[in-house]
Amino acid sequence: MFGFGKKKLDDRMLGMISLEISMFMRWVEVNCNRMLNPDDVEDIAKRILTREKYKFGGDEITALTLLAMGNTDFKRVDSLREKFNFDKNVSGFCASIGISVPK
Repeated sequence: MFGFGKKKLDDRMLGMISLEISMFMRWVEVNCNRMLNPDDVEDIAKRILTREKYKFGGDEITALTLLAMGNTDFKRVDSLREKFNFDKNVSGFCASIGISVPK
């Protein structure tokens, strides 16, 4: 309720989580021919932070949303998707944050 026992989010983890969100956003763009809206990105950020048991508030959600949506280096994001087999594991990612795989 008050965040006891939850981890504090640092800049390194903000960057890593924003990349995870960017990979998912790019996957949706490539495979569903659409982009996620900012509300969807905020929801995904909250779900990832909850999954990872981080303390967070509005500032962290805003930072993650802006970082993820501002990442326009698609070649880098696509390279990371390939390196980490994100596309093959997207159903596991979606399950881990409690959403259905987008269509």
